[in-house]
Amino acid sequence: MLLEGEFDPLTDTDTDTEMHAQFFSKLPNTNKQWAVLKGRDHAALLERPRIKLIYATTNFIEWLDR
Repeated sequence: MLLEGEFDPLTDTDTDTEMHAQFFSKLPNTNKQWAVLKGRDHAALLERPRIKLIYATTNFIEWLDR
């Protein structure tokens, strides 16, 4: 799972997005997801509310169990 905050200052350019896309496409596992956490930045784990991070992670785990 690739998580990215919508307002992450470390990944806020088209070049960064392209690098993420290249990295993601090279992941050998077909069970993968790329989630952009709306309204979040680089420290989504530390932000309140953390519900968007928890929701994305839980959905990924449930999707893997299918």
